[in-house]
Amino acid sequence: MMEKKIDSGWLIGEVLQEFPETLPVFEKYFGETCITYPGAHLETIEFGSVMHSLDTDEVLSELNRCITDTKPE
Repeated sequence: MMEKKIDSGWLIGEVLQEFPETLPVFEKYFGETCITYPGAHLETIEFGSVMHSLDTDEVLSELNRCITDTKPE
């Protein structure tokens, strides 16, 4: 089975639902109120990154590292 990888087209809400362990990464980059913002569940990681003047690749790298590091062996 192929490992899932988060890409820039994923909705922030989808990532949080499937990988709740990514919450600290979103809080780090987008702020602690990111999940309470109504648009968070409708916006892509790329859109959120652009709106916060962030490097999308850097955010994605940390999100993917987070889900890889927490997977059981």
